[in-house]
Amino acid sequence: MMCLADMKQKKENSPSVPVPPTRERQKQQGKNKKKSPARFAAETGILAALALALSFLESLLPVVPFLPPGAKLGLANTVVMFSALAASVPQTLAVVFIKSAFLLFQSGASAFFISLCGGLLSVSVLLILIRIRRLSVSMIALSVVSAIAHNIGQLIAASILSGTGLWGYLPALLFFGAVFGVITGVVLKVLMPALFKLQNSLHR
Repeated sequence: MMCLADMKQKKENSPSVPVPPTRERQKQQGKNKKKSPARFAAETGILAALALALSFLESLLPVVPFLPPGAKLGLANTVVMFSALAASVPQTLAVVFIKSAFLLFQSGASAFFISLCGGLLSVSVLLILIRIRRLSVSMIALSVVSAIAHNIGQLIAASILSGTGLWGYLPALLFFGAVFGVITGVVLKVLMPALFKLQNSLHR
């Protein structure tokens, strides 16, 4: 029979997986140590830079010919999801805006508007689900719902700009949103320890 000391040692040696802090813990941390404007800007800048870097890496991938307009892997959304899970709401919104603003200079105002609408709807749905975690929503499920909401937001924006209904693309966008949401959810689970380590290093 395993003694209590052996059980304790085994538990201490087992690898731990970092989990996002709860809202109660975030509030307590905020009481103990409020973020200065400089720290807020530094964290937001790093998260936005990571999102832009992932967007650039994704642009290097070969184009899949059968994808509908607006459907893409969305690796940058992993950073947005991490920000929603582990950072503040203002930081998350700032990352979304910076990521979209980059498209303003790269592809024009239409791309900026479409990206911003998709990002805001995605983050809004994500934050609502996070705040009602009694539903026990997994990270993969959060990623899938977030990706689908992002595609719907972009479709609404594209319909507004074009002045015509583009809802014929909706079934395909829902399908690929679910598929790519699973992939980005897995990527986020892999990157989560490194992202938490980076975030903790900024708090020292």
